[in-house]
Amino acid sequence: SIRKKPHGYSRDSIEAIRSDLDKEVKKDKRIIRTGDDRPDIIFVQLEGFMDPTRLKGCNYNIDPMPNLRKMMDKHTSGLMNVPVTGGGTARTEYEVMSGFNFDYLNQGEIPYQTFLAKRPSISIASQMRSEGYKSKAIHNFNSSFYNRREGYENIGYQKFISLETMTNVEHTPMWWPKDKILTRYIMGELNQDKGKSMIFTISTQGHSKYPTSNMDMDYKVKLVDSKLAKQDQNQINYYANQVYEMDLFVRDLKASLDARKKNYVLVVYGDHLPALNIITRNMSGVDKFSSLFAVIDNMGIKKKTVQKDLQGYQLSTMVMDLAGLKYGPMNMVHAYLKDKSDYQEKLKLVQYDILFGKRYFLKESEEPIKNNKMQLGTRDMKLESVEKK
Repeated sequence: SIRKKPHGYSRDSIEAIRSDLDKEVKKDKRIIRTGDDRPDIIFVQLEGFMDPTRLKGCNYNIDPMPNLRKMMDKHTSGLMNVPVTGGGTARTEYEVMSGFNFDYLNQGEIPYQTFLAKRPSISIASQMRSEGYKSKAIHNFNSSFYNRREGYENIGYQKFISLETMTNVEHTPMWWPKDKILTRYIMGELNQDKGKSMIFTISTQGHSKYPTSNMDMDYKVKLVDSKLAKQDQNQINYYANQVYEMDLFVRDLKASLDARKKNYVLVVYGDHLPALNIITRNMSGVDKFSSLFAVIDNMGIKKKTVQKDLQGYQLSTMVMDLAGLKYGPMNMVHAYLKDKSDYQEKLKLVQYDILFGKRYFLKESEEPIKNNKMQLGTRDMKLESVEKK
């Protein structure tokens, strides 16, 4: 709970940074979309998701993620650095939502459980609401997990659809809710909204632990000629089949969005690498803090080359750029300062100012949404029947 004021923090220093960034905005030649030309924005954070073919010495009878691979070939995609591996979903999630660097928060903290449980703050949710968008969150797990219910309300979401309010949910053999249910709720919100929407979706299906024995399930994806220990093979086979189904979910979601015939940008990314034993033992041959992402659209956005050191906290800025949307406060910092030598120094100052300081950086229209009342579920709930078991 102790927050250390960074060296050089003052009203003058923050206002000088903001003044310089405002000048950059005026010089920016980007074409900003307006009105109906603006896309709906859908973020989908896939739990523990990675490309299983990246694992050293692992070959499969079929491609575990053929649909997303095709999308990544066509659209801006690649790898980004995330602050966690094997777990700690809420940290990557918050970096993407907020644009804040976890290096400048306290080690191991979950913001929804610390400062966001007490004080409203800014995020992609509040930013998009200031531009006339509806901001909603969907998660096929309990709303209290990581204290999201309270945290989401304090960063500006208008609605949170969580597992408690979902029906007809299928589960994996490890009893995690499957992701295909999410398409129904994403499309339900988009179809009922008259204006533009930003929907942030948190997936669950790929969650650990992964079994080291064979499960009673249909294994469509299987390792071929593997020399790994049998327990490792069992883990990877189970995981690769969850990836296969998550890939089908992304395929079906994209098909539903395409059929709607309205502009959209779909941002898909993995929150962290899975907690597979060969990864935790450093036998996988992959960078444990690199996670895949793709920015998919139906507007003909030209595929762009991705910088090698893209960070999770820079992803939403890339999305705003590709979508042709106005930058929010943190987007400005990343867009105009990332190539400067003092980028991290200024990012640290601005981040402290917004989260724990006097908020000199923010203009009135960018201030956190105070007294936000977030709706839980798709609509008002009522008890229809009681059954004794």
